[in-house]
Order: sequence, then structure tokens, then C-alpha cells
Amino acid sequence: MKIVATIATLLLLGVFTACDTLIKDVDPSLLPQTVNKLVVHGYLSPQDTAINIMVNRSNEVLGNIYNNTGSSASLTGATVLLSSQNREVKLPFNTKDLVYRISVKEMPIVEGQTYSLKVTLGDQTVQSSCTVPKATFIKEIKFDSTLSTSMFSSAQTYYDYLYRIVWQDVPNQVNYYRVAGYLFQIEKIQTGPNNYQMMPNITNINFRDKSRLGDLVSDQNVDGETMISDAGRISAYTLTRPVQNSRQVTLMLLSCDKNYYDYHRTVRSFDDDNPFSEPTLIPTNIQNGLGCFAAYNKSSINITLK
Repeated sequence: MKIVATIATLLLLGVFTACDTLIKDVDPSLLPQTVNKLVVHGYLSPQDTAINIMVNRSNEVLGNIYNNTGSSASLTGATVLLSSQNREVKLPFNTKDLVYRISVKEMPIVEGQTYSLKVTLGDQTVQSSCTVPKATFIKEIKFDSTLSTSMFSSAQTYYDYLYRIVWQDVPNQVNYYRVAGYLFQIEKIQTGPNNYQMMPNITNINFRDKSRLGDLVSDQNVDGETMISDAGRISAYTLTRPVQNSRQVTLMLLSCDKNYYDYHRTVRSFDDDNPFSEPTLIPTNIQNGLGCFAAYNKSSINITLK
């Protein structure tokens, strides 16, 4: 038995030694040298009331990532210019929401029109442009429900609401879409022994039950045909405390440009929970920088729940 134990110990030591040899320091001089780039995000839509542009810097490949800028807040000190139809406006920095913002009254967003963006911060300047696509209107909403079991008790069941968006694809051109929606309701929340407060609540509708890309659709192989989305789910758990007649579902169909579609599809495809995921090259239409400057046109339908 002593011999067996000794052999087993030696084998384990050999395994650990072999594993240890796989980890080697790499000389930083052998790796590609990178610099922080400007990262710009901005999305234009005729239905929005304001234009928001985020400006940040990319993280370094090497070093402690916690020392790099990973905040969702924009960096201050940038010059952000938006132009179209021989008109140019400067977006000031909004100190409350930490973005560069103007009202659409200063630069209306018009279907079919092209907009150019120029951002300068320090010695770096990036540029981009996008064209607002034509809106595609919702043709029909298909409603269904499914019986679900409570995660707390198998004896407790309830019905989830399911919504599918139907639309007619524009023929003879490549089209990109995104479906979305939310539930708005007023909830009666107990804040004390005999005290209640009416509070608004917004819950996003999940169109990604079957796939993490379920809300992003193109008309590849279905050009000009009637298209239907995956089911968007509202869990009945979110419907347990509403004030009567306060519930409203809003369903939206976004006609996106290619920049919007490619960027969000790639980001959504990356599995950051998987430690074995390979690095993903995220597309960008920001010249000399990173990020996405894109446009979409939205149509929507409101449904009041009883």
C-alpha cells in the first residue's frame, strides 16, 4: 500500500509540475504595441427628443484593467460636432447625465438624411457618418400565453404573456431590424404597516428566450416577405401588484442601418461568461477610433392590459 501511495503522490506531482510549465511570462516587447483610442457611441432616431453622444477611451491590452477607464460616463473636454445639410451644431457636455447632448430641435433627425459626426479630444480626432433608414410599420401583433410553474413552488402556476411582432419586409433591398418592447404599470408598494405608495415600474419584454440574438433580424433569404419575430415574454410575476387599469404594453420595430445591426449582433454574440471564449473583433464605423455611430427608425404599438 505504501508503494501505491508513493506512486500516486509522484504522479500528482508530475501533473502539477507539467501544468506549471504551461504558464510562462511573455516579454511585453514581443506583443503588439497599442494606444488608447477614442470610443464614441451615438444613435440617431426621428422619434427621439434628444441626441446623446458618449465619448470615452479604450482600455489597454496590457496592465491592470481596473486602472483604465471603464466607466459609462463620458470624458469631459471633447469637442463634439454634428453636421448635416450644410449645417453644423456643437454638442455641449451635460453635467447631470455625463453625455454630450442637444435637443433634436437644434438638429432635427430626418428619414433618409445623412449625418456626420466629428469628435476631438486632445490630439485625437475621429469621424463617422450614418443615414437614417426608412421606417417599417408594424402590421400585426400576435398574442399568446403559456403556463409556467413558480420557481418557489411546483404547485403554484401562472400564465406568461407572449407577443410576436409581424411586419412586411421592404423588397429589393437589404434590411435590418430589431424588435423590442416594455411593460409600464403603476404598482402599489407597501412602505409601512399601514402605508402604501404608488410607484411606476417599467419592465423590458424579453425577445431572447430562444436565442441571445432573437431580437435582431435581417431579411436574408426572406426578401419582400411577411416577417414575424420570436416571442417576446412578459412574466406573470411582474403583473402581481399593478394598480387597476394602469398596465400598458409598448411593442416596437426598429428599422436599423447596417452599422447598428452589425455592432449589436457582434457584441451580443460574445459569451463573456465563458472563460474559453476567443477574442472577438467588434466592428466599428468610427474612423481612427472605436464604437458605433448609427441610426434607426422606430414604429410602435401600444396595448392596454385589463
